[in-house]
Amino acid sequence: MCAKERIDAQIAQLATARGLITNETLRAAGLSRRAITDRAAAGRLVRVHHGVYFVGHTDTTPLAIAEAAVLACGDRTALSHDSAAALWGLRKWPKVPEVSSALHRRRPAIRTHRTTTLTRADVTIRDGIRVTTVARTAADIAPRLTDIQLVRAIHEARRNRDLPDAELARLCALCPRAARLYDSEEAPSRSVFQHELKSFLIRWDFPIPEFEASWHGFEVDALYERHQLIIELDGYRDHSQPDRFEADRLSDALAIELRFATLRVTWKRLKRKPAALARQLRAILAARDPAKRI
Repeated sequence: MCAKERIDAQIAQLATARGLITNETLRAAGLSRRAITDRAAAGRLVRVHHGVYFVGHTDTTPLAIAEAAVLACGDRTALSHDSAAALWGLRKWPKVPEVSSALHRRRPAIRTHRTTTLTRADVTIRDGIRVTTVARTAADIAPRLTDIQLVRAIHEARRNRDLPDAELARLCALCPRAARLYDSEEAPSRSVFQHELKSFLIRWDFPIPEFEASWHGFEVDALYERHQLIIELDGYRDHSQPDRFEADRLSDALAIELRFATLRVTWKRLKRKPAALARQLRAILAARDPAKRI
């Protein structure tokens, strides 16, 4: 292998997974400006932005365009706004990539945002690209979204498990509008959901069922055995999973077969409409009271 081939092989190893490399990396590897210029002229380096090249090829996919934009604007830069939202699966890719930086950056074919509030907690890595977190991204694009679009974006991020409770709290701190609009239909966790149900039952003077009960090969959230009543705490994150979804249907069918009833309680209903839930549960227990059966 000749010297030029060895250098080309080294460049390929230094490039990112999408074949991108910066002028700084090339110079650190020992290439002179003339060597870089010669390789660009020969097509072994394909210029994307000033100081950013593809190694021997071009790539026009959104991910490659996004990564190139971040590299072109330096280390203190992250993909942001609509581009970040697209990377998180919340928006369509914009025609021009968007980035945010603590420094003043202007590059052709890149929409740059200068910010003094971007912290380390607001930046992460996804698909090999520095990008603002979902919380920061949602806060950044909130002014562009209608109320319905913002709520949908939050719910989508929650469904994708990209906006855990801590990040949701961060979003609410960054964007009071999101905190005002977001009406959570999910419990923060199963244990919290269970605790709130117990508190509800005590507050409304209900008998306490058996929690996390084993019932005919299934684990149910709460069981009134004497009343033949099952209570399931329906959180979207848990019950939307394929295996849990199927198990719920099997359990419901078996309950009908064995003359059990299943009451599914959502977090929203428990927290927002406790009086209506209490009235209904009291009526169900009364109707299924074994002492009243003929």
